[in-house]
Amino acid sequence: MSVLHGELGADVRRLVSELQRERARQGLTVTEVADRMQVDRMLLVRTETHVVDPSLDFVQLYARALGTSIQIEVKLLPISSEKKEGA
Repeated sequence: MSVLHGELGADVRRLVSELQRERARQGLTVTEVADRMQVDRMLLVRTETHVVDPSLDFVQLYARALGTSIQIEVKLLPISSEKKEGA
C-alpha cells in the first residue's frame, strides 16, 4: 500500500469507490473479489473504506477481478508560482 496525498489520493479513492459500486452491481462479496485477487479480505475491506490508500497496481488488480480495466493518464505539469511560494 502507498500513501497518496492531494489530488492523486482523492482520485484513487474515487476510483476505488467506483470499483466498489461495480462489485456491488455484480452482486459480488468482498470475499469473492479478494479470492479472485488473491489478497486478504481485510485488505480489500480497508481499501474500500479508505482506511488505506492502495497502490495503482492494487487498483488495477481490483478492476481486473471485476472483469474490467482502468486507464490512468499521467502528465507532468508545472507548479504555479503561487504554490511554489507557499510550499
